[in-house]
Amino acid sequence: MAETKSLPSVMPVLKFLQRNGTRALKSVFRNYSTLPKCPVPWHVGRTVRQTRYSMDEDGSRLRRSSADPAFVSGMPSGLPRGASLPGKAISYQHQLLTVVFLTCLSLSFAQSSSQTPGFIIDSHTHYRAADDWEKSFLATYTKYNAMACLLISMKDMDRGMAFAKANPDRVIPYAGIDIDSPTVLEDVKKVHKIGFKGLGELFAVKEWNYDDPKYDPLWKLAQELGMPIAPHTGILANGMMARMRPSFLATIASKYPRLVIHAAHFGNPWYDEAGEATRRNQNLFFDISGSSLIKKEDNPGYWQQFLWWTPYLGKAHMPKNAVPAFEKILFATDESPEGFEENVRRFNKMLDACGVSEETRAKSYGLTMARIHKISVNK
Repeated sequence: MAETKSLPSVMPVLKFLQRNGTRALKSVFRNYSTLPKCPVPWHVGRTVRQTRYSMDEDGSRLRRSSADPAFVSGMPSGLPRGASLPGKAISYQHQLLTVVFLTCLSLSFAQSSSQTPGFIIDSHTHYRAADDWEKSFLATYTKYNAMACLLISMKDMDRGMAFAKANPDRVIPYAGIDIDSPTVLEDVKKVHKIGFKGLGELFAVKEWNYDDPKYDPLWKLAQELGMPIAPHTGILANGMMARMRPSFLATIASKYPRLVIHAAHFGNPWYDEAGEATRRNQNLFFDISGSSLIKKEDNPGYWQQFLWWTPYLGKAHMPKNAVPAFEKILFATDESPEGFEENVRRFNKMLDACGVSEETRAKSYGLTMARIHKISVNK
């Protein structure tokens, strides 16, 4: 008597299709017209005869057992053991159509959300003056049609600017000036003259907060020169954080409304401050690079509580110039080029979980920074 089996979980099959769907579809259309119509009885929750399939534990491969004499070479495997119309023998063509249906369904789940735009600007990554880093950067950012606001330290200024000028379709150079240097205003004028487009990453690590009047001449000069600034917010690797709260940037943004500020790390851990500061100040943006998306990997919808106002645009207590909340969040990696793909994955996961529209997603990924830097984008 034939063995009786119940239908196994469909999740391993969906996992298999998600990983192998494109290959399966190609095989379907290559083999469909030439396959014989020999019936292979499969039954849901009933007797399983002739055909036996097993799934690798990680869902990477669906294997056919040697007990299947009717197997046709080249046919894509993608159905759970025992799956078919209840109690009826079906042809390979029907089985293949089922594979196509499940594959398309799986791919639609995988791709309809998690869409990465065809153009990206990484708003915050650091330059390293080394041949291998430059080669890796160009390979990665060319692959993804990406540019970067490349934060270049003053000690690497000459080599960094040469790299930027040699690759204008990939690099937007930012000068990492020391805001506490006694020559800071002269430094800003110098880097602007040689072609730097912005200032960053900036740090307040001495005795003054970002919005201390001591720094007003710097913010005023950056505004006059049209140089966006990229200040750090929140915790530093050395444990310091107190002088770099998002609320201090709100003061600067309000005092200098033509100064574009795109700050790092969404104020980690002061996310509520960062959200309200960017809601009220049209010229203030944040990236969410660093550890924040890592620590909330299992709760990617967490960020919606701080970026909450999209449904309330045009209503009471909302600025007239307010935009959808996630338009104020910019994609950034703050990692080596090797970490680019993982940062895209984490950013997509957050945007998906928070229900961010395709239009806003494109702005977060690059169109906002392109507008700020007057970069023409072919859509």
